Amino acid sequence: MARSDLPATIRDYDALMIDLQRRFNDMFRGFGFGLWEPERVRWPSLTRWQEITVDVRDHEDEITVVADLPGVEKQDIHVELVDPKILVISIDHKEEREEKKEEYYLHERSFRSRSRTVFLPADVTQEGVVTSFKNGVLELRLKKTKEARGREILID
Repeated sequence: MARSDLPATIRDYDALMIDLQRRFNDMFRGFGFGLWEPERVRWPSLTRWQEITVDVRDHEDEITVVADLPGVEKQDIHVELVDPKILVISIDHKEEREEKKEEYYLHERSFRSRSRTVFLPADVTQEGVVTSFKNGVLELRLKKTKEARGREILID
């Protein structure tokens, strides 16, 4: 999803937070503090955690799903095949940061959760799934099922 496709309220929120951060930076620099330097503190962005980007490729005997998950640890990812054609990828990410300096103490904790439902182009099975997670990219290779889900109904 391109930034221009986001709802106006999210774009407005991000613009407001960027402006607010700039104003705080200016104010704290005026008092001689370096706490609010842009490279050290960032306001939360709604767009950064909004959606999991996914590519789905339909091959002859398998479906490949590739999800971009930058900054996510392997243990935070949960994948569930809820239906032969529906895959759910979810993330529960906890982050804690502590910084001690002579003039200040910073201790931050955050919890973020998001998920993506992926509608697959063919029925797949959980058996024989091949997974890999490297450099923030999750790849799933799901085998297609050979059996048909429905049966044709002949009309007399």
